[in-house]
Amino acid sequence: MKLQGTAVLVLPDKNPDKLKSGVVIPRTAKNLRTEGKVIDIGPGCKNHLKIGDHIQYNLGGVSLIEIEGVTHHFINENRINYIYD
Repeated sequence: MKLQGTAVLVLPDKNPDKLKSGVVIPRTAKNLRTEGKVIDIGPGCKNHLKIGDHIQYNLGGVSLIEIEGVTHHFINENRINYIYD
């Protein structure tokens, strides 16, 4: 599989109760954003994004794909809110 444009393939984390920064996520917001590890990036990404980066992103517009029995998220680069150091 070869990603195109600004597509990003993410392995989502389990939905956390708080962000790595310590901010607690209310129940009403848990379904709106999530975190995960970048597995692959399209050639059009310009966000200094690297494979292996841990990111926080909005779930709106996410496409799901199952790879070897594990659910992954396809997102557009503009859905990324944070890249953790």
